[in-house]
Amino acid sequence: MPLRNQKEKKQNMPLTTRWAMRVLALRPWQLWWAVRIGVWLCGLPVRLRLYSLPGLLQRLTEVRAPQTHHQPMELETMVALVIQLCHLRPFRRSFFPRACLRQALALYYVLTRMGYPVTIHFGVAKTREALDGHSWVTIQGQPVAERLQPEHWQIVYSYPSASTCSPQEAREPRAGVEPSG
Repeated sequence: MPLRNQKEKKQNMPLTTRWAMRVLALRPWQLWWAVRIGVWLCGLPVRLRLYSLPGLLQRLTEVRAPQTHHQPMELETMVALVIQLCHLRPFRRSFFPRACLRQALALYYVLTRMGYPVTIHFGVAKTREALDGHSWVTIQGQPVAERLQPEHWQIVYSYPSASTCSPQEAREPRAGVEPSG
C-alpha cells in the first residue's frame, strides 16, 4: 500500500516539482550534460537553417572524442537523458524539428563526444499513398533508443558514409537560405 500512495503523491505534484526532483537526483556529470544538451537543442533550429544536413553532421563529427571504454550503464543513462530532454515541452514547438530527428541528432551529438562509433540513418517508408520519414542512430549496427523496427524503413542516407562532404563544404552556409521571421 505505501508504494501506491507514493505514486499517487507524485502524480498529484505539479510538473515543475516533479522536474525539480528529477534534476536534483542527477549526478553532477549528468547535470552538466543535461545543461549542455539543452543549450545545444535550443540552437538546433538555427543550425538546421544555416547548414545542410551533411554539413551539420560533418561539424558534429569533427569533435569526435577518441574511442574509449565506457560502462553500459553510462550509455543507458545518457540515452535516457537525451530522450527526456528531447521530449520536453519547449522542444516540441513548431520551429523545432520532428521528435525523431531532434532525438537522433541529439544522440549523435552526445555519443560522438563520448567516443562511441555512432551512425545516424534517415529512412522512408510508404504508408498508403504517403511517404513517412524517420531518423535513428546505431552503434556498431545496433539501434539506440529505437521503438520502431529499422527494417521497416528504406534507408536513403546514413552518416558517416563512404561519400561524406569535405570539411570546407561543412563550414559553408546553405545557399539561398534566409532567416525566417
